[in-house]
Amino acid sequence: MDENIAVGSAMAFHIFAGVGALTLGVVQVFFMPRGTKEHKKIGWIWAVLMLILAMTSLYDLIGDGWLSLPAHVFTVATFVLLPVAVWSARNKKIALHKYSMILLFSISILAFAALIAAPGRLFNVWFFGGG
Repeated sequence: MDENIAVGSAMAFHIFAGVGALTLGVVQVFFMPRGTKEHKKIGWIWAVLMLILAMTSLYDLIGDGWLSLPAHVFTVATFVLLPVAVWSARNKKIALHKYSMILLFSISILAFAALIAAPGRLFNVWFFGGG
């Protein structure tokens, strides 16, 4: 495998967290009733996965250099919106919680799509081949 697309342990955690968060996010948004015990349990798991995803993206950012910063708007959004979303849910500010979560989930989907579209990035290579 080309050394530019090798998956190290930090990237493996990043991919695991991203796939898990994407999957649970789809389940939460499209298939779960809001406010149930199951919604809350899955929401906590999702929040932890998003935090892992953001933290491991910092490792990727450092590895790629600061020129890849535009690709990491997701990271900043997560560190800002995730605490707001959790705080608002715990304090019964449901409208703010809903807005924060939908915004964060949307940003994560856009970031994933951007990484698929970016030539030379791991997901671009996996989806489209080449390097």
